[in-house]
Amino acid sequence: MRAAEALGPIKPAAATEGDDEHAAKLPEALKTFKTLAKTEAIEAACGRLHELELNVARAPDSEEAVGALGAQLVVVDQVMATEIKKRTEGVSEEAA
Repeated sequence: MRAAEALGPIKPAAATEGDDEHAAKLPEALKTFKTLAKTEAIEAACGRLHELELNVARAPDSEEAVGALGAQLVVVDQVMATEIKKRTEGVSEEAA
């Protein structure tokens, strides 16, 4: 919690200052490009990772905590593979 309090004032907006100027230089297709991390499926799959990682940090010898994290990482991997496949359907290997 202390880390969240300390990092709270640092906003992602700081990385996008002057973003309007930068966005104007992007091709139209990239102005609306949605990264994989921002897809609903991946956000949902990753939603519990922080909690599960904390559980492992608190009890690194806990097979239950490590197993739960490992199982969720498998889910994240599968969801990411599915989302990548959706995006690349019909795209040849040469174009990718």
